Amino acid sequence: MLSGQDGSISSKRTVMFIFTLLFTGVVISNHITGKNIDETLKDQLFYLLIWLIAMVFGEQIPAMISAFRNNTKEPPKP
Repeated sequence: MLSGQDGSISSKRTVMFIFTLLFTGVVISNHITGKNIDETLKDQLFYLLIWLIAMVFGEQIPAMISAFRNNTKEPPKP
């Protein structure tokens, strides 16, 4: 899940996974305890998570498009 195309652990995916866990923890703790954190902090975590997801999956889009054009099942390795 966290490995890149060459099999090594991707730092972007690791950071995205950590921030996903952090954001999920914030949302769950708000529902359980009933205490709200500052809305700006929640918004900043949310936008950072969106940016990280776009960075990680944005790198894969050109390979997916070329695989679709070539009608291959596997995207080409860079």
